[in-house]
Amino acid sequence: VRRANSIAFDVREAGRVKREGNPITGKIVKDENGNPVSIPGTLKSVKAIGWFIEEYGIAQISMNLTNISITPVHIAFDEVCRKAEDRGIRVTGSELVGLIPLKALTDAGKYFLKKQKRSTGVSEKELIRIAVKSMGLDELSPFKPEERIIEYLLASKEDSKLVSMSLADFADETASESPAPGGGSVSAYVGALGISLATMVANLSSHKKGWDEKWEEFGDVAEKGEDFKQKLTALVDEDTKAFNKIMQAMSLPKNSDSEKELRRKAIDDATRYAIEVPLKVMKDQVKHKFRGYSFGSASVLSLDFDKYMKDVLLQ
Repeated sequence: VRRANSIAFDVREAGRVKREGNPITGKIVKDENGNPVSIPGTLKSVKAIGWFIEEYGIAQISMNLTNISITPVHIAFDEVCRKAEDRGIRVTGSELVGLIPLKALTDAGKYFLKKQKRSTGVSEKELIRIAVKSMGLDELSPFKPEERIIEYLLASKEDSKLVSMSLADFADETASESPAPGGGSVSAYVGALGISLATMVANLSSHKKGWDEKWEEFGDVAEKGEDFKQKLTALVDEDTKAFNKIMQAMSLPKNSDSEKELRRKAIDDATRYAIEVPLKVMKDQVKHKFRGYSFGSASVLSLDFDKYMKDVLLQ
């Protein structure tokens, strides 16, 4: 516990009391007013204490990160590892108490990938896996993202009804008597596949032999591709929801003049929204410029985007 406390005092913002000679048992140094002099820790917005867990037979440093925008979880973890190593101690893992924002884990995943000089343009799921494994968040018990990440707990299943389907189920749903999903959702998915190919090429190129010095350049391209892929994937469900809003508006009663006016306005608003959804993605597509590093994949990407843009314009 004493060593764990020493590490905790090294990193916590409050630091430790300054002592003469031995930093643990030495006489406390005081200022002219008789108050103990403190040596600040290395991490801002961090509270920490060391203790021993009988159940696991290990010492643990319990940390409270009061502002993760100042000291992110991965920085806190790495700093504790460094301070522990200075004392000949090895950090075997970590444990999350409570919930965590999605960005905290995806940022951690990118951080550890960059340390390995690997592309950060990977899926959200992979970034979370890298973060969990790198920080040993599953050391004491399985880490279940759907139960520990705030955004996943708040997300509605209806928000990703289509994208959570298998390829076969999505095709069956599209072919069914239901008018949705239609061309908008399908073309959004085709666009996502096109971007996925570009991202794949960038990721492969980032660690290709002889291109070692270009891993960051390719990684940046892959990360932009992954971001755009997520936007297009979200549009698969968003486009269908936009269509459903139009259908709901058209089903409103039209018996009186006031009802007709309300119905007309609802149809107009729903139609505008249905146009804005694919239009926004088209604008985003213009902002993102991807270079083809493989003739085969680049050709497929070109064909996929050509189909996607035409389908969107025809909606």
